[in-house]
Amino acid sequence: MGPAAPAAAETTLGVAGAYDGSYVPGRPAAVRVQVAADRLLRGRLDVTVAGEATVSVPVEVPGGSTKEFLVVVPGSQSFAFERAVPVEVRLRDGSNELAGGRGVLQSSVGSELVGVLPGALGGRAVPGPSPLAVDVGTAHFAAVGPAELAQAPTSLGPVSTIAAAGDELGRLPASTRTAVLAWVEQGGHLLVDADPGQTVEGLPAAWQPGQDGRSPAGRGEVRLTGGAIAAGRWPGLVEPTGWAVTGETSARFGNGFVGRALAEEAGLRVPRLGWLVAFLVVYVLVAGPLAFFVLRRRGRPELAWVAVPLVAVLFTAGSYVGGRGLRNTTRQVDASIVATGANGSTATTWLGVFSAGGQTSRLRFGPGWMPDGGDTGTGVSPVSSLTITPDGAEASLPLDAGQFSVVTSRGPAGSEGRLEITATSVAATEASGRVKNTTPFDLDDVAVFVGTGEALVGRLAAGEEREWKVTDTDLNFFFEAGGPAGTRVWGGFDSFSPSGEGVADFTLWDTARRLGGQEFVGPGEAVAAGWTRSFAPPVAVDGRDAGSGGRTLVVGRGRVQAQGGALDVRREVVRGPDLRGRSSSFVVRFVTRDADGGGRAPDPSRLTLRAQVPEIEAWHDGGWRTVQPIAAQSLELKGWAEFRLPAAAVQGDVVYVRFVANSSGVDDAGLFTLRESP
Repeated sequence: MGPAAPAAAETTLGVAGAYDGSYVPGRPAAVRVQVAADRLLRGRLDVTVAGEATVSVPVEVPGGSTKEFLVVVPGSQSFAFERAVPVEVRLRDGSNELAGGRGVLQSSVGSELVGVLPGALGGRAVPGPSPLAVDVGTAHFAAVGPAELAQAPTSLGPVSTIAAAGDELGRLPASTRTAVLAWVEQGGHLLVDADPGQTVEGLPAAWQPGQDGRSPAGRGEVRLTGGAIAAGRWPGLVEPTGWAVTGETSARFGNGFVGRALAEEAGLRVPRLGWLVAFLVVYVLVAGPLAFFVLRRRGRPELAWVAVPLVAVLFTAGSYVGGRGLRNTTRQVDASIVATGANGSTATTWLGVFSAGGQTSRLRFGPGWMPDGGDTGTGVSPVSSLTITPDGAEASLPLDAGQFSVVTSRGPAGSEGRLEITATSVAATEASGRVKNTTPFDLDDVAVFVGTGEALVGRLAAGEEREWKVTDTDLNFFFEAGGPAGTRVWGGFDSFSPSGEGVADFTLWDTARRLGGQEFVGPGEAVAAGWTRSFAPPVAVDGRDAGSGGRTLVVGRGRVQAQGGALDVRREVVRGPDLRGRSSSFVVRFVTRDADGGGRAPDPSRLTLRAQVPEIEAWHDGGWRTVQPIAAQSLELKGWAEFRLPAAAVQGDVVYVRFVANSSGVDDAGLFTLRESP
């Protein structure tokens, strides 16, 4: 993308996508705009991606200078199937357009975009493309500078991995470091060029890698590279991640379910067809034959000119009263998911807004918050414009008469404490531990999930702690587990109605699972979740704060620590089916030891895997090798096949497996995991 032709001789505008123009569907994207002016310029930049909401930022450029701006735009699923999307930029002073430019963003799905911090670059040029650790794509590199870090974590949307010098994280300003760690907790991978076992300054104690140089960090991972970055040994250093997988449309249908639940929370409902038919039949009978018969018997047929309009007025009034009963007087409702972690909490809020007469509502979001783009087919509406200010974002939401719209936004939760969970496992199918509520909210219906196992803990007041135990953590979802996680403790999709008892809402929980990706409730992860109506998201509509009262799911996660004979395995789905139809395979990365080096290393000759597919492939000896099931008939009898992996597939702590069949057989929690055969 090159500079655009100036709209005026004294002003020029250049447009380029940040990170070499890459974007990930569903995640925020970043656009660089370079403004050159020969006079003092004060105005605003309007940036529009793929014809969706226009993001506006105020700008000021001294005369005779050039200044660059980084504009972050909301993520959107609407162009998830597109390989490239257009960018339009307009520089305006009030209503006057001073310059315009165009550019293109390219989808990075199928490759890994690595952001390199200044210390890791060490004054050298950005590396060229490099092969990944396995043959599933290529690593591309881009510099991450002060402009990107200033707006982190949202500005890091396209980046799946960040490379840092050994001491660089500790040297970052506290606010910047917190933002980078928030990105890691959301699923990013951090490469630190330190030796295995070395303490990394600025990293939380729970995330410090051990002697094996790896550590889980929320949904992400920290890995030590032992000087490889400084030496420029990039080929094979970068591993595939699940960043682009969870960035696709994994949550789009969940958004629709939440929108439906919000509509019911607001009291909106569609009248039953039978009621409408009966209403129309009665109206036709009264206004027609009945009125004619009564007036004819009285000998006053001319009164029909009065009776028919009167009947119409009465029925119109009745339909208006009945229509008002189809909704409450509530003008806005909300529901939220608060993900708590070692680096703070992040909230995702769905705001439902109703307009009786039609209007353009003004939405305001707190600092660090940003609305998502729209998602056609799910009930989630895009805002028409978005203005970014230091105090937060402001958006416009056009509403037709009688329209109910849902807007999704996310940002820092702003509350102390978290839902802490500890977990241990001494057997392949069981886990136990304690869950503690250190949030300021009393939580109802708290439940714990490990793989396909689940247990209801009950109410946890603020500061309260309780023990839990889960069994059957690795059952077959279709044949044995009895349905998706949550159905046995909170009910299924028919439990979304707010008129039901309790505050639990399965639709919100199911959406949390979709947002968390395919591995959200894997066998190596313990997830605690509870419910409250005390969380108040920092969003407002036309000056009216959302306040508390909306249904909120509070989530906490922790690693299952293996003890005794149990095998410690964590997994990450690093490649999923391509939405453009080019691939239907799944690639899963298994890490087979705990990060502190204390976990028991598996016996490579005894590793087995269950999956609901007839064959799989394992990565070893530089390629993908087919693995046949041990007993093919088990696929028919038990719903899965069992595979013994070749010992060569265990490379250090990591095993890569590719499921070449369609994704529907392998994307359920607990269905596939490594174990040791007798």
